[in-house]
Amino acid sequence: MPNARPLALLLALLPFAPAASAQVPLRGELARLSFMLGEWQGTGWVRYAPDGPMREARVTGKGQPRLGGLVLGWSSVATSTDRERATVLSNDLGVRFRADSSVYRATLQHGSASVQGWVRAGACTMEWGYTNPANARSLFRFSARLAGGSLVEAGERSSDGGSTWWPFYAAQMSGPAVAGCEAPAQNTAQPAP
Repeated sequence: MPNARPLALLLALLPFAPAASAQVPLRGELARLSFMLGEWQGTGWVRYAPDGPMREARVTGKGQPRLGGLVLGWSSVATSTDRERATVLSNDLGVRFRADSSVYRATLQHGSASVQGWVRAGACTMEWGYTNPANARSLFRFSARLAGGSLVEAGERSSDGGSTWWPFYAAQMSGPAVAGCEAPAQNTAQPAP
């Protein structure tokens, strides 16, 4: 049987196909955000008003390359630790680098709406933000930084078009070891230009 050998080789390699597809690197300028790849777990808190109570949460995050490494997919979900076990925050974004304008852009989910946002990439840091599609004065900005093996994610919110900001979310997660991100990093989240 002349075709048996290639078929046997294909069948032998089939169990490794998902692992091989997961190894696609982020391409071009997106490679700066490779520290976000992998699965992350930790704890955090969320509050819905500047003077409101903090809800403790378990937080999971996942970064993965999409479209052959042309997009970084990042999702993080905070689930309350109380009896409700409700989702109290969910980030779901796709980050691209636009070579024609030399800027990073994000597509995010805000409730049921898909919105466009801004992104900044730094050494072991990523910042992003967007405007609430239902209220142009309601702004959100987030930061993620990897330092000492922990991914620290934080969120701030403005209800007055960016004049004042208040922290509404913070999480610390552990995950894969990333070379070059051992030293503590500064959180330099700034509003969109």
